[in-house]
Amino acid sequence: MPSILEELQLLKQAAQEQTGASNDLVLAVIAKLSEIDGKVESIVTEVNAQLDNPLEVIFYLSSSGSDLNTGASSNTPILTVKEAVDRTPTGGLCKLFVADSEVYLLSERTLVSDCDLEIKLGVNSVFEQSLTPDQSVSGLLMGMRQAVVLSGGEVRTAVDGSPPSMDKALFSRQDRAKIDLRVFGSKVALGDQNLGWGGQTANGMHDFSLGHSSVEFRAGKTQSSKLFSASNGCFSLALTTVTNNTGSTFVDLVGGVYRVNNLPINMVTNSSAVYGG
Repeated sequence: MPSILEELQLLKQAAQEQTGASNDLVLAVIAKLSEIDGKVESIVTEVNAQLDNPLEVIFYLSSSGSDLNTGASSNTPILTVKEAVDRTPTGGLCKLFVADSEVYLLSERTLVSDCDLEIKLGVNSVFEQSLTPDQSVSGLLMGMRQAVVLSGGEVRTAVDGSPPSMDKALFSRQDRAKIDLRVFGSKVALGDQNLGWGGQTANGMHDFSLGHSSVEFRAGKTQSSKLFSASNGCFSLALTTVTNNTGSTFVDLVGGVYRVNNLPINMVTNSSAVYGG
């Protein structure tokens, strides 16, 4: 039979164990509350941002994301540009963020007809044109007077072995619409397809600007792709502090025509660019 001292020692040990377990439980509750507070703060921030500007919607984008996610943070990214566009109010601005070091593969051809699009790439992140499930080339088809702004990171067009065309450009336009494409602070890696292509309706105004960026050719490229082509209409081009590492001239990287007195004339304007060493 244990002595009184032994019983007291056992009681003391049990009390210490219960105190330790209680402390662990308190720490777990604090951590859970902190996690909940973080999620609530994120949602409140998102809601307040939308209340401040209900036409501006922000989503995080990832090839490992899900269109069932909120897209409100890099921890809950959505998968497709289409889902982001579908959630954006008509006439609004859809802002897409790709996290640092993320390689996002665009795997669908998406119509962007009711909102402008801003794509911001994080440090060392990539926005890459790839193939759709039916093995056609992915891309973004812009609607009437829609604008696209892409900044940071690296943007790559597809290496698919087929000749470049408007239907395969990373950014192209619907018929009877214009395209306004602006790229800033990015590395552009051209594969077999164009970065941008304006369509075939006369009198359409196509704007392309590339600033504080570089351009190079991707490994495995076999076709004569360009930064931008305009098949018809009016074409405004601005190149500002651009490093050309392709070995081709900038004139060769821009294709298409605009018309003066019914004559097609090649056009390169407002150029301030350098060649890489």
